[in-house]
Amino acid sequence: MNMKALSITRRTFVKAAGALAAVLAISSQAGSGLLKPTKRAVADSSGSPEILLTSCHDTGPFIAHVKDGRWFKSSPLEPNLPIGHNGMAVRNRVYSADRIRYPMKRADFDVNNRNTQNRGKLNFVRISWDEAITLVANEIQRVKDTYGPSAFYTSMGGHTWRGSMGNGHGWKSRFFSLLGGFTNRVGGTSTVGWKDGAPLIWGGSFIGNNNYTDILQNGKIVVYWSTDPATHNYGGGNMESNRIRLQLKAKGIKIYVIDTWLTDTAGLFADKFIHVIPGTDEAMMAAIAYTWIKDGSVNTQYLATHTVGYDQFEAYVLGTSDGVPKTPEWAEAICGVDRRTIVAFAREWASNPLYIVATPGGANRRANSAEWVRMLITLQAMLGYIGKPGAGVGEEDHYGSLTYGGVSTPAALKQPGGVPGVANNVNQSILHVYFPKAVLDPPINWTTQVTPYTYPQAGYQEIHLIGGTGGTLLNQIPGINGYVNALQSPKIEFIFSMHAWWESSPSFSDVVLPVCHTGERDDIMAWRNYVVYMHKIIDPLYESKNDFDVFVMLADKLGIRAAFDQGKDWDAWMRDFYSKTGLSMSYDDFKAAGFYKFNFEAPTPQVTLKKFADDPDNNKLATPSGKIEIFSQRVKDFYGDDPEAPAIPKYIVPFEGRYSPAAQKYPLDFMSPHSKFARHSQWQNMGWQRDEPQVRMGAYMPLFMNPADAEARGIKNGDVVKVYNDRGAIKCGAKVTERVPAGVVWTYEGGYYKPAQPGVVGSIDNGGDANVITIPRPCGKIEDGMCAHTCSVEVQKWSG
Repeated sequence: MNMKALSITRRTFVKAAGALAAVLAISSQAGSGLLKPTKRAVADSSGSPEILLTSCHDTGPFIAHVKDGRWFKSSPLEPNLPIGHNGMAVRNRVYSADRIRYPMKRADFDVNNRNTQNRGKLNFVRISWDEAITLVANEIQRVKDTYGPSAFYTSMGGHTWRGSMGNGHGWKSRFFSLLGGFTNRVGGTSTVGWKDGAPLIWGGSFIGNNNYTDILQNGKIVVYWSTDPATHNYGGGNMESNRIRLQLKAKGIKIYVIDTWLTDTAGLFADKFIHVIPGTDEAMMAAIAYTWIKDGSVNTQYLATHTVGYDQFEAYVLGTSDGVPKTPEWAEAICGVDRRTIVAFAREWASNPLYIVATPGGANRRANSAEWVRMLITLQAMLGYIGKPGAGVGEEDHYGSLTYGGVSTPAALKQPGGVPGVANNVNQSILHVYFPKAVLDPPINWTTQVTPYTYPQAGYQEIHLIGGTGGTLLNQIPGINGYVNALQSPKIEFIFSMHAWWESSPSFSDVVLPVCHTGERDDIMAWRNYVVYMHKIIDPLYESKNDFDVFVMLADKLGIRAAFDQGKDWDAWMRDFYSKTGLSMSYDDFKAAGFYKFNFEAPTPQVTLKKFADDPDNNKLATPSGKIEIFSQRVKDFYGDDPEAPAIPKYIVPFEGRYSPAAQKYPLDFMSPHSKFARHSQWQNMGWQRDEPQVRMGAYMPLFMNPADAEARGIKNGDVVKVYNDRGAIKCGAKVTERVPAGVVWTYEGGYYKPAQPGVVGSIDNGGDANVITIPRPCGKIEDGMCAHTCSVEVQKWSG
């Protein structure tokens, strides 16, 4: 494994002897030699030095510039790195006005009079760290003594700040596991269809990848199906994939985009954009299969050697099993795609290697998402394209790790690998979308693929204490008004949260503990072919503390400190963790250098399931048959003839949307995709940093809608509108555009939950949080994940 250590991590610019001088403090390793400054800088009139420190965000590594203890800007770690927008802007949140500055307690909370009905009303008072830790520790001990550890629930949010050691979720799990365990949160979010559909057909939840090196050499067509990486990679990935799309076009490889509106990916790169009505992709796919069968394009040899159950799928497509042939005319009436377009696309697909990009988000988050994944895999199997160069279906290679060879991220660095785990001895979980019912009306029951679950499990207690780190629960999971009801229930006797900003989850807590921004602690993180030392850029502001230090204080109070921290401080944990990465540079040299850079070798094509395609008998899949199971006997045995859980992939009418009874009252299809510059709710507390359409809407989240729908409701561009259904209502600013087809409206997911009346269930949300109105249920019977893109609403001009 070739490595190169570059050390451009700290430059101190000083004024000396009346002359201007620039001194670059550097170190070298692996023969890299000394690096000379590429530009000079002058200390200001005060003579204050400028300190440069390496750090990293999930969008890429950067250099933090610090002067007089203030982090005032960031710059790329190296020139031309394709890092995302947020890697440069991450510093801004450290100085946000809504930082949680001190330990806080809800003013009307008392252990003898908890007033849980007042959670969310923002009535907090400042307390000392000692008082806060004592109160939290006493409540943890009381709940454990009264109910046992299954009464602990530890999932207040999903994504947390990046880094390996500083990951608050990891320390939280270690802490509660040492107390005996905890009830966990389960359920898919971004990859629901892949997580629960793919194992049933090809034996694993992995999202396949042919890297772009293979596609550039062997591909003819790339289809971005219900995914918009040109938008998402600004805030959640890096920009290299957009550069690669330009290479695809230069090579003459066609780019198709199939989606529910004209996305940035479609507008910037597509040779052809195909609009499909939300939730109806599988109808179009069935008609494509029908065309291939009638044309004689099916690879019968591949199907015979690599799959099982194709005959049942063909019977469905031809209509011999249900009397409904899935013709292009049939599909057009459902999905809105012209039958001639379906036929032409099907024939072009059958004539050329075609790779489908079907990444997290998109159709993964809508009704029957498992059918979307199973059908895509089935179609590629019908042509023998699974495991073949230039073809297949899977995730975009947007981190570059598969575009090039010679890159291997140490296993210890895979998130949240830095925190040593402890076994959780509580075998009980709550499906996230059923959390309100789990609290207010248990038991709850659900299935994941073909496995049933229930809460509470026999022998365990219901939850009574919630302790959370990072993320913000009420911005990430559908059905917020139900969550408010549950969080205000007296059954939840105590809630504490460890967070850096006054987002929704802290406001529903009894005690709030302020923790560090990622720039206020040391850490280590891997990104593509870099391993970066994340320096503590500034001292922690106010009274915030590292998550680790908070749990050490709690562990000390509860008598488990020796087991929790093993007698090691933060630096010792960092050194111990680094020793497990297998990197040859010493820890001290790595810290001084700032990062490892693994050399990219010559790009080599990589094809998912190539060995299976070449020799299926000796490279079996992890399905019962060892083959691609177009017909799943496991599904048949578990669900029988349930039309909502078919043994073969089918088009199923979504439970909400224009073809459902809900459309009579709420005729518009509503969706909530990722925004361009945010990562879920992150950045919503930075007004100038919000997405450009939101800035234009007077800080309201934009609601994108078609001119015809707007005109029919007397709405003009820029109007404040109410978006609502029986589950709740949000305010948005109308963004009227023809990029959105009639009958469809959408706003970005991640808007801050800001009810007009804090703590009041059903109060209209001024923050435009989509999950106030999305449906709190799984995507289907096979899937356990959240359903964000299947939702019926109405829109009216706000008159309040």
